[in-house]
Amino acid sequence: MRRALELRGQVTVAKLIRENLDRMGDASTVCDKFGIPLPTLNRHRNRGNAIAFRPDKKTDFLYPLDQFEAGRPKTWAAQITAALGNGAPAIHFLYVPREDLDGRSIAEDVNNDSSGEKYLRDALISITTE
Repeated sequence: MRRALELRGQVTVAKLIRENLDRMGDASTVCDKFGIPLPTLNRHRNRGNAIAFRPDKKTDFLYPLDQFEAGRPKTWAAQITAALGNGAPAIHFLYVPREDLDGRSIAEDVNNDSSGEKYLRDALISITTE
Protein backbone atom coordinates (compact mmCIF):
# COMPACT_ATOMS: atom_id res chain seq x y z
CA MET A 1 0.00 0.00 0.00
CA ARG A 2 2.80 2.40 0.94
CA ARG A 3 4.51 1.86 -2.43
CA ALA A 4 1.24 2.52 -4.26
CA LEU A 5 0.83 5.81 -2.39
CA GLU A 6 4.43 6.81 -3.18
CA LEU A 7 3.88 6.10 -6.88
CA ARG A 8 0.64 8.05 -6.88
CA GLY A 9 2.44 10.98 -5.24
CA GLN A 10 5.24 10.84 -7.83
CA VAL A 11 2.73 10.87 -10.67
CA THR A 12 0.88 13.83 -9.12
CA VAL A 13 4.07 15.85 -8.67
CA ALA A 14 5.25 15.02 -12.20
CA LYS A 15 1.90 16.26 -13.53
CA LEU A 16 2.13 19.49 -11.48
CA ILE A 17 5.65 20.11 -12.78
CA ARG A 18 4.59 19.47 -16.37
CA GLU A 19 1.65 21.87 -16.00
CA ASN A 20 3.87 24.56 -14.45
CA LEU A 21 7.11 24.04 -16.33
CA ASP A 22 7.09 27.66 -17.51
CA ARG A 23 7.24 28.70 -13.83
CA MET A 24 10.26 26.49 -13.08
CA GLY A 25 13.91 26.49 -14.03
CA ASP A 26 17.14 24.62 -13.54
CA ALA A 27 20.08 26.07 -11.61
CA SER A 28 21.55 27.89 -14.61
CA THR A 29 18.21 29.57 -15.32
CA VAL A 30 17.90 30.73 -11.70
CA CYS A 31 21.50 31.98 -11.64
CA ASP A 32 21.11 33.90 -14.92
CA LYS A 33 17.67 35.32 -14.25
CA PHE A 34 18.15 36.37 -10.61
CA GLY A 35 21.90 36.96 -10.40
CA ILE A 36 22.53 34.25 -7.83
CA PRO A 37 25.95 32.56 -8.01
CA LEU A 38 25.68 28.76 -8.28
CA PRO A 39 27.47 28.05 -4.97
CA THR A 40 25.07 30.44 -3.21
CA LEU A 41 22.04 28.78 -4.82
CA ASN A 42 23.32 25.38 -3.71
CA ARG A 43 23.79 26.69 -0.17
CA HIS A 44 20.24 28.07 -0.13
CA ARG A 45 18.91 24.71 -1.32
CA ASN A 46 20.97 22.69 1.18
CA ARG A 47 19.90 24.92 4.09
CA GLY A 48 16.22 24.72 3.13
CA ASN A 49 15.98 28.36 2.09
CA ALA A 50 15.08 27.50 -1.53
CA ILE A 51 12.56 24.98 -2.80
CA ALA A 52 14.06 22.46 -5.19
CA PHE A 53 12.86 19.19 -6.68
CA ARG A 54 15.01 16.48 -8.21
CA PRO A 55 13.00 13.73 -9.87
CA ASP A 56 15.96 11.32 -9.78
CA LYS A 57 19.72 11.37 -9.21
CA LYS A 58 20.41 11.71 -12.95
CA THR A 59 18.32 14.87 -13.33
CA ASP A 60 19.17 18.43 -12.36
CA PHE A 61 17.21 20.14 -9.62
CA LEU A 62 14.19 22.18 -10.71
CA TYR A 63 13.40 25.38 -8.85
CA PRO A 64 10.07 27.23 -8.74
CA LEU A 65 11.02 30.63 -10.18
CA ASP A 66 8.30 32.41 -8.17
CA GLN A 67 10.34 31.96 -5.00
CA PHE A 68 13.22 34.19 -6.13
CA GLU A 69 13.80 37.90 -6.29
CA ALA A 70 16.99 39.82 -7.08
CA GLY A 71 19.83 37.77 -5.68
CA ARG A 72 17.96 35.58 -3.18
CA PRO A 73 14.97 33.39 -2.37
CA LYS A 74 11.94 35.02 -0.79
CA THR A 75 11.41 34.28 2.90
CA TRP A 76 8.29 32.20 2.31
CA ALA A 77 10.33 29.50 0.53
CA ALA A 78 12.16 28.68 3.77
CA GLN A 79 8.85 28.72 5.66
CA ILE A 80 7.45 26.10 3.27
CA THR A 81 10.47 23.81 3.49
CA ALA A 82 10.50 24.14 7.29
CA ALA A 83 6.83 23.19 7.51
CA LEU A 84 6.65 20.51 4.83
CA GLY A 85 10.13 19.51 3.78
CA ASN A 86 11.72 20.19 0.44
CA GLY A 87 11.13 18.52 -2.90
CA ALA A 88 7.80 16.89 -3.72
CA PRO A 89 5.82 18.12 -0.66
CA ALA A 90 6.83 21.74 -1.30
CA ILE A 91 6.12 21.47 -5.04
CA HIS A 92 2.70 19.97 -4.33
CA PHE A 93 1.89 22.70 -1.80
CA LEU A 94 2.85 25.45 -4.27
CA TYR A 95 1.24 24.16 -7.44
CA VAL A 96 -1.92 22.24 -6.59
CA PRO A 97 -5.00 24.28 -7.63
CA ARG A 98 -7.06 25.47 -4.66
CA GLU A 99 -10.83 25.89 -4.59
CA ASP A 100 -10.61 28.84 -2.22
CA LEU A 101 -8.28 30.59 -4.72
CA ASP A 102 -10.78 30.09 -7.55
CA GLY A 103 -8.72 27.24 -9.00
CA ARG A 104 -5.39 29.08 -8.86
CA SER A 105 -2.35 27.69 -7.10
CA ILE A 106 -0.47 29.38 -4.29
CA ALA A 107 2.43 29.95 -6.70
CA GLU A 108 0.13 31.84 -9.06
CA ASP A 109 -1.33 33.90 -6.25
CA VAL A 110 1.63 34.65 -4.00
CA ASN A 111 3.27 37.21 -6.29
CA ASN A 112 0.08 38.98 -7.34
CA ASP A 113 -0.56 40.98 -4.19
CA SER A 114 -0.34 40.85 -0.43
CA SER A 115 -3.43 38.63 -0.18
CA GLY A 116 -1.46 35.80 -1.82
CA GLU A 117 1.24 35.94 0.83
CA LYS A 118 -1.42 36.13 3.55
CA TYR A 119 -3.08 33.00 2.13
CA LEU A 120 0.29 31.25 2.10
CA ARG A 121 0.99 32.20 5.73
CA ASP A 122 -2.48 31.10 6.82
CA ALA A 123 -2.13 27.78 4.98
CA LEU A 124 1.24 27.11 6.62
CA ILE A 125 -0.15 27.97 10.07
CA SER A 126 -3.06 25.62 9.43
CA ILE A 127 -0.73 22.79 8.43
CA THR A 128 1.72 23.22 11.29
CA THR A 129 -0.90 23.50 14.03
CA GLU A 130 -2.96 20.47 13.06
